[in-house]
Amino acid sequence: MKMRKKRRSVFLSLVMALTCLSLCASAFSVCGIYGPGVYETSAFSSPSEGGTVIIEYNPDGQSSFTAKPNAGYQFVGWVSNGELLNTDPSFLKAFDMDNDLESLSNEIKAVFEVIPSYVITVNAMSGGNGTGGGTYLAGDTVTVTASEMDGYHFTGWFKDGVKVSDETVYSFVVTGDAALTARFASHSFSSTVTTPASCTEPGVRTYTCPCGAQYTAPIPAAGHYDDGNDGICDICGDMMNGEGQCPQCGKVHDEPLIGWLIAIIHRVVYTLTHLFQLPQ
Repeated sequence: MKMRKKRRSVFLSLVMALTCLSLCASAFSVCGIYGPGVYETSAFSSPSEGGTVIIEYNPDGQSSFTAKPNAGYQFVGWVSNGELLNTDPSFLKAFDMDNDLESLSNEIKAVFEVIPSYVITVNAMSGGNGTGGGTYLAGDTVTVTASEMDGYHFTGWFKDGVKVSDETVYSFVVTGDAALTARFASHSFSSTVTTPASCTEPGVRTYTCPCGAQYTAPIPAAGHYDDGNDGICDICGDMMNGEGQCPQCGKVHDEPLIGWLIAIIHRVVYTLTHLFQLPQ
């Protein structure tokens, strides 16, 4: 009989000990087992699903409390009796974790809230495209990109009619709903002669748009012109016939005199052809 009572007493003591350990581990009760270390609990959290509080416990000094929001939530601040104490996620406080945890968690709460989401709308005027729109959480960094079509150039990103960026790739932090428009304009080129053509060498004409777009086109060589039939080009002053070159066909003859005579014959034929529209 005594043996049964002894066994029963040992069994009850074991059950009580296990129960105490379980309560201490799950609820940070007052079992007196907390030593220096890092603990994480939702006892301070409001709402409890919004996040946790990480306690770096120092029994001999100040312990740190750090609010850690869960995904989709953001930390608002530490609140006591409905009054906002601090918006810093961390603070220091000396306390006895074995005896003060429950009362402190009832007194101070780490308040969390769902992070709001916003819609970013991207539009594009004729002449190009814009990408990057969608639904984002507040605080997210959004990047929108504009691309122009052939014959157009990008003039800027606009929000509510006000230009916010000149760059085709524009990044910003989301603070609310926003509609962005990429604007484009067709190229308007003006031209300048960058390299004049000579009688024998082609030149270069450069076309430039105010946006910076640029392209070049060749200017044909002017060709020699000898209106006085003296074998000297009226434009550049080069000796044509004197070097045995016919100003009409460009052929070079070994003897300058032959080239001169052939040039005269070609000039006569050329003149008659144009006067009477004769086929050459």
